[in-house]
Amino acid sequence: MIAAVTAYNDDDAVLKLIEALAAQTRPIDVLLVVDNSRTPTLQGRLAREAARVAHFEIEYHHFPENLGTAGATTFALDRARCRRGDLLWTFDQDSVPAPDALHHLEHYLVAERSRGARPIGIASCLPLLEPDGVPDHGQRFENFRFAHVAGSGSAPYDCDVVITSGAVVDLAATRGVPSPRLDFFIDSVDHEFCMKVRRAGLRVVVVPAARMIHRIGAARPARSMLRRRPIRLREYSPLRLYYITRNATFLETRLARFPWQLVAVPWRLRVMLRFVAGALHEPSDRAGKVLACVVGTTHGLAGRLGRAPAGDAPQRG
Repeated sequence: MIAAVTAYNDDDAVLKLIEALAAQTRPIDVLLVVDNSRTPTLQGRLAREAARVAHFEIEYHHFPENLGTAGATTFALDRARCRRGDLLWTFDQDSVPAPDALHHLEHYLVAERSRGARPIGIASCLPLLEPDGVPDHGQRFENFRFAHVAGSGSAPYDCDVVITSGAVVDLAATRGVPSPRLDFFIDSVDHEFCMKVRRAGLRVVVVPAARMIHRIGAARPARSMLRRRPIRLREYSPLRLYYITRNATFLETRLARFPWQLVAVPWRLRVMLRFVAGALHEPSDRAGKVLACVVGTTHGLAGRLGRAPAGDAPQRG
């Protein structure tokens, strides 16, 4: 069993994940660390950690140019196949799996193979999103948009999309599935890759017994201009808002089929307005965040992808 984590400017989070992997009741064999940080401060700390965690190998790769989530996931998939792995357990640095998470995931995969079920491409933990502990049950693509799946008890269930953090990829089953789009860079990378897995006729499954804490950033209370009750908003930089709106807009409008294509564009404009309303509640850089939402949506509709200038808010043009 090979695991992989994408690291970016948070060494402590990566070391916390390593502790959780070392505590697994079903041990991993190798951990691939794909470090997108500008400086490799993590490398020295990993050397000390490798001496303490003796029962699996830590293989470190540094990419100061920053491959993004898409590039890091693609590298991990390719590297795991080069090492003749059968399964790859992928992680963001913000995740901490329960000690028995891998046991439950592998047990379900083996049981489904034994009964001759339709092949599984991805089997995922059930993420509990901090700081509120709300479960993310995955999503399904419904005509023109991704919709969250309602909780369905403790039994494993199929969906279309899971977050790639905490997901086990069957490397043999997905060998013919194209890698994630590099021009997404970050955000919606998991949506795009999962939909490729589904189009290949493979299943995407959530195993609720396999729990995982996943940190997505603090939410702050705000007073809505349109609603009487308070709302909670997550704080994103303009650059992050650009990628969120651009990639989701591109993906949903391209996945929709006629006649739902006629609904997809108005839907994404409505989502843009929702993001703009949220940006207007931000304590700083409201104009930059509003612009990011508008430009991101526009670029998504036009199919203008690729990496935006690092550290800069999107510009007109």
